[in-house]
Amino acid sequence: MHRRSWAAIPGIPLPMSWIMAPILVADLSAARSYRHQLAEYKAAVAENLGSKEEVGPEDGHQDTLTGFRLAVAIAACNAVEDGSRSSCRPPPEDVVSWRDELEQMAALQPPQMPEATIWADAAGFLIAASLALLTRGRRIG
Repeated sequence: MHRRSWAAIPGIPLPMSWIMAPILVADLSAARSYRHQLAEYKAAVAENLGSKEEVGPEDGHQDTLTGFRLAVAIAACNAVEDGSRSSCRPPPEDVVSWRDELEQMAALQPPQMPEATIWADAAGFLIAASLALLTRGRRIG
């Protein structure tokens, strides 16, 4: 029988460490994955900055699409092409050429930064562990 101070929830003999261990393992796994993704991101950004040519406004490229707008434009081209195919017609040539240009622009874009949600998970774990240590042996409720 478990001691009462070990119970995670009063009345249920479930040790707090049994609840916190899987959370800790998941956070450690996520931290390892984040570190790996961050290293890949930094290497890709360094490579992208090293190989990128400076393009000024005088070159006429000041209105290029980036990020979300680029993704929406590619999705619109794909929707037009799908609509043409469902009507058993070839897609319009201007849409196909524009999609090709957009995909080339997307290939030149820097990669997206990895999600940093690991920090919220780690903070949640630390808060839960701190509360567990502070309330250890005290009756809650």
